[in-house]
Amino acid sequence: SRDDNSDQSSRRVLNTLLSELDGINKGGDDFVMVLGATNKPGDLDNAVRRRFPERLLIPLPGVDAAEEIVKIHTTKGGVSFGEASPSQFVPNDWATSQASTPPQALATACVEAGFTGSDIEALCRRAVDAMVQRSNPDLVAVADRGLDGARQYDLSITPLEPQDFRTAFNRTSASLSSQEIARYTDWNQQYGTGPTSRNQ
Repeated sequence: SRDDNSDQSSRRVLNTLLSELDGINKGGDDFVMVLGATNKPGDLDNAVRRRFPERLLIPLPGVDAAEEIVKIHTTKGGVSFGEASPSQFVPNDWATSQASTPPQALATACVEAGFTGSDIEALCRRAVDAMVQRSNPDLVAVADRGLDGARQYDLSITPLEPQDFRTAFNRTSASLSSQEIARYTDWNQQYGTGPTSRNQ
């Protein structure tokens, strides 16, 4: 944003960007769509905001989206789930009794925790790490053997178990606070054009 604290080089970059945005669709028959994304919509210069007539808030993932993210980082990546019931994969105090599969139970728990897509990815990666360590108890000793020893080691991959995700949940928390989410919601209500804004 152009304010009293911005330096001349930042102002020049912003002015160049604004000029380019103004000239994109003014020549020839080619069609160009410009997409922008930011985690700091409140910092946008009002001139930039005006040049993007559609302003959409991308919310935190719902259960369906969270389930797909869980699958991408587990089953679709070649890692299966163990035979435990879905509710055993999440902490006991998280309501997931309606879930029919472990990914669905995990998705519900992640939504209840206010996890972003990257938080869910981190949770799954930590669970896979826990599984690898559980399935390969001598892995630390292998590292001491050097590169040749590591090349000769046959890494064991077993199904993910509830304990792997309990470990992951203990090490993962939501990266956005309720205050930050409220700021995004407020901005969207003031400037957004999507279905969750005041304009629809």
